[in-house]
Amino acid sequence: FFFSSRRRHTRCSGVSWARRCVQETDSSVSIEVIEPLFQKLVAVLNDSNTEVRKSAILSLKQIAYWQPALLTHLNEQAFQSLLQCAKFDPKLVEEIDFGAFKHKMDEGFKLRLAAYQFFEQELSLIHI
Repeated sequence: FFFSSRRRHTRCSGVSWARRCVQETDSSVSIEVIEPLFQKLVAVLNDSNTEVRKSAILSLKQIAYWQPALLTHLNEQAFQSLLQCAKFDPKLVEEIDFGAFKHKMDEGFKLRLAAYQFFEQELSLIHI
């Protein structure tokens, strides 16, 4: 229900709900029980709205901290989606004309920042 809604606020709420469900699950619960919910959360990485994608990435970051075993279930497509979020997209830059000067607003900045924070979290979990 939440992930297929037309309203972005509902989809963001669904992402937060899924994160809390996965995060609050104790270690005695089998990974197979919470994996379908985790896969729905991963699917939101391809959402059309940047706020929903940012929320999904930050949720994955928190899940990586609380349930690191789940990240082994990330597939190649999910990592490609995360890499796409980390790239600069000129379509997300809006130029506002104030007459005497112009201001550029980068709507994708927060999305890229969230993707880089996720990768930083992943690298910190690697024990070399």
